[in-house]
Amino acid sequence: MSTLLETVNAVLTRTGQETVSSLANAEAPIKQAITAINDTLQDMCLRLRLPRQLLSGSVAIAEGASSILMPVPVDRLQPGSVWVDGSPGGNKESFAFTNVVRFNSFLPASGCPNVGLIQGQTIEFYPTADRAYTLRYRYYPAPAVLSAATDVLPIPADWEWILLKGAQSVMEQFLGEQSTSLAAYLDGIATLQGLASKHQGRKRMQGY
Repeated sequence: MSTLLETVNAVLTRTGQETVSSLANAEAPIKQAITAINDTLQDMCLRLRLPRQLLSGSVAIAEGASSILMPVPVDRLQPGSVWVDGSPGGNKESFAFTNVVRFNSFLPASGCPNVGLIQGQTIEFYPTADRAYTLRYRYYPAPAVLSAATDVLPIPADWEWILLKGAQSVMEQFLGEQSTSLAAYLDGIATLQGLASKHQGRKRMQGY
């Protein structure tokens, strides 16, 4: 797998810039290339959402609370994988999200929270918690930001061409040029999504 320095030079070459031997005291366009690489990594992880990337987390809901600040970006939550522990009898209570600003008036005023409205990084929920609960969730973690020259790309080597296409596209925007690589990047992402879908389908058929 390539290092950040190697990847920066690949992006610089693809956009007609001079390559470098170090990332120390980096200035434009080197800083822009580093940003383009990290932005593309973030975008790839959000678009692919591979099951093997999933992590679990939890956050406490205090008695009387009607909202919580999520410790992870809400756009990284896995759909359908949010629930509440601590309901009477030790049951897991499913937790659904709504886009409706006002919750229906027929819902109880207090109880086990089971409906949430996302407001930025805050989740407002209903009903108000009548006791202490725990909100549990699964999420896709953000990749670590690459900064050192020796940092290694956190993706398989055969995915690197897709990352380069995406970073090239971002870099071209920085330079005020028309992107020539965005379509290839999106095609590459679509190919990986298709392969991941087929793999999951085979696992379901085999009973995993």
